[in-house]
Amino acid sequence: CNESGTNREVGIAAMRRLIRRTRELDATRLVTFATTGSGGHHAFEEADLVCVNLYYGVFFHRRLAFDISEFDEVVRIPTEEHLRETASQYPDKPVLMSEFGTHGILGLRGNERFSETYQA
Repeated sequence: CNESGTNREVGIAAMRRLIRRTRELDATRLVTFATTGSGGHHAFEEADLVCVNLYYGVFFHRRLAFDISEFDEVVRIPTEEHLRETASQYPDKPVLMSEFGTHGILGLRGNERFSETYQA
């Protein structure tokens, strides 16, 4: 599952059922799901690894990054903090950032949002 409501009781219960059923069908593969953040996704307790999709500076969270010069403050530092916090919540599991990035407009160059340079 990707970005499902696994931070609410109904979603946690559904994900736990899916994880158990997946293992019944094929016990040889790793099982996980991806969230848009940490906190309250208790079904990770039954998953093999923790996957988070993070878009600091792009879609949500504190603020948007409009120029490459803002990346450290608006993107890199909050992303690292988020990953550290998530790893501390699940110390016995690998943590994987399963999505990140931004839009890019083909042919647009420069430091501003949505340029190919910014995207890279």
